[in-house]
Amino acid sequence: MHALTLAEKIAPVSTVLLVIDMQNDYCHPEGFLCKAGADTRPVQAMAPILCDLLETARAAGVLVIHTRNWHRPATDSPAWLDKLAARGQSQDHRPAIAGSWGAGWYEVEPLPTEEVISKFRYDAFLGTNLEFLLRARGIQTVVITGTATNVCVESTARAAHMRDFHLVMVEDAVATANLAAHEGTLANIAANFGEIAGAARIKEIWAGSA
Repeated sequence: MHALTLAEKIAPVSTVLLVIDMQNDYCHPEGFLCKAGADTRPVQAMAPILCDLLETARAAGVLVIHTRNWHRPATDSPAWLDKLAARGQSQDHRPAIAGSWGAGWYEVEPLPTEEVISKFRYDAFLGTNLEFLLRARGIQTVVITGTATNVCVESTARAAHMRDFHLVMVEDAVATANLAAHEGTLANIAANFGEIAGAARIKEIWAGSA
């Protein structure tokens, strides 16, 4: 058996474009992370590339699913609360509180026909119906985008690999405040979990399929 080419892996009929946590608190200059001192400019610079890729995916008939952190007391365990406290945060002072402006979308707006996964931990598969949605549609490949590269994107990417999906991480459509962490994730994914590809190459393949 030969290794699949990128074009074979990301055939629109069997691929999902997963957009991870493009939310105000993680991306916007007035969001929680930026106000806390994080440099969100890499995420802001990445957003137009992701949006352009998203439009190409839609035109090609690729399944699109968005995830968002949606934090509320009902899903806070003692371990999770301890992590918040260690960061100087609390149930009332943290990013992506359910229903808040900070949990709202940044630049990316899901279509009414596109699924939204509200998640409570970094991994979008954990405690959600994401895997069911992919299996029901016959999805074989996860193309992953969004933020943060080394946290929710990487956690979800690893989980996709462990569930035997082909994984493609879009190197210029993921971002985080820490460049070294971003590059470390890309290297680790390429070595152990999936394939790294640029948005332009993926767009080229999908545009040819549209």
